[in-house]
Amino acid sequence: NTEKYEHLQDFHHRALNYSFPPPKYTPVCYGGSFAIHSQKIVNFFRSDGSKGKGVMERLEHTLSRSGQAIIEELFVERSWAGFFSEPLSAVQESKLASDIKEIVPSSKPTAGQIKIMF
Repeated sequence: NTEKYEHLQDFHHRALNYSFPPPKYTPVCYGGSFAIHSQKIVNFFRSDGSKGKGVMERLEHTLSRSGQAIIEELFVERSWAGFFSEPLSAVQESKLASDIKEIVPSSKPTAGQIKIMF
């Protein structure tokens, strides 16, 4: 972590000059594989105008450091869902909040978990 990013939001602000819309919960992708309709990508560029294009250019630059961007790769992997998915509705956020038993902090900037009661 050569840039000393504290967490995902810090990476978004400092590396990408980007912040997600202000939902309480941000969706993430793990594992590096996901499927998306091409229209979502087009909409990202249109809805954010030059900001969407700028984010992708900054992502490309950040990830082109050839083996030195390991932490950045993890942050980007977790960012795809936030870039391209619809925000949770107020009802969905409320349901999620009512089901959270505990938020477990982590010393790692890419980790942390929420325990859900079922």
